[in-house]
Amino acid sequence: MVMHKIGIIGVGNMGLAIIQGAIRSQVFSPKDFLAYSRNKARQTQVENLLGIDFTESLEEIAHCEQIILATKPQDIMEVLSLLVKYIPDHSLIVSIAAGISLKTLKQSLKGKGKIIRVMPNTPISIGQGVSALAIGEGCDQKEIAIVQKLFSSMGKTLIVKEDLFDVVSALSGSGPAYLFYFVESLIDAAVRQGLEKHVAHDLIIGTFSGAMQLLENADLEIPLLRKMVTSPKGSTAEAIKVFDKNHIFEIVHHAISAAVLRNKELGESLLRTDEGF
Repeated sequence: MVMHKIGIIGVGNMGLAIIQGAIRSQVFSPKDFLAYSRNKARQTQVENLLGIDFTESLEEIAHCEQIILATKPQDIMEVLSLLVKYIPDHSLIVSIAAGISLKTLKQSLKGKGKIIRVMPNTPISIGQGVSALAIGEGCDQKEIAIVQKLFSSMGKTLIVKEDLFDVVSALSGSGPAYLFYFVESLIDAAVRQGLEKHVAHDLIIGTFSGAMQLLENADLEIPLLRKMVTSPKGSTAEAIKVFDKNHIFEIVHHAISAAVLRNKELGESLLRTDEGF
């Protein structure tokens, strides 16, 4: 039996992003992966796109160096109830399922395995992601290093306390959608002002890309960078005045609070739904 480094259960959007990002980094190759999916059409698509191996057996997945749980959160409890039959006690389990705690994972696996939760975001597919790790009881530096090697190949990693994972999910996991939403609104505003949509698209994306690189590389505080662009009584100041008048900071605070609360609610509802497993 070939020993694959990474077994991955589920090849939806995030599962696919993990595979794409790892292969794109050239730290890993398609041969390092063994995937499992019930969706045969999706399996064929991913096989043709990336050339990774698939198996119809969770027992074979159970012998990989690390096992990534990338199923939909509502399916994870059923997967765990099947996987626990096959995994050795020393297995390294990595869950990217939002709302499913380390404690619940450990109980579902009947105490088997070393468990690490990871909250990645979709830019991992192009090597620009951010992944937060919550380390389960009993994991040593070797196991942490294995998981960090995978997710560091796709961007930045950081270790956080698990009780902050709902916040991390609301900020980093959902963050790309917030940016896309704001860019979408700017493009719409530009078109209303007379620009062609493709021109507005390139102009705004180029502006945001450059601004983010400046933000990352400039040794200046964010408010100072903003003030450097905001001349007193200028056009930028007028736009900022409208944002302030409409309480943009408060809107963002309310939005993040709503996302954090929803993450908690989803986790609780999944446990209620799947408590029979």
